[in-house]
Amino acid sequence: MVCGTDVHRDDAPERTNHDGETYYFDATECKEAFEDDPEQYA
Repeated sequence: MVCGTDVHRDDAPERTNHDGETYYFDATECKEAFEDDPEQYA
């Protein structure tokens, strides 16, 4: 978890792909943190 919350993919306003997987986020800030260092979270 990037921001410490569970996010259901149907409710997630943000998403990104990394190594063929889709990751879902509840806020833009969380998505950007993941994209800055995906290996820390993936």
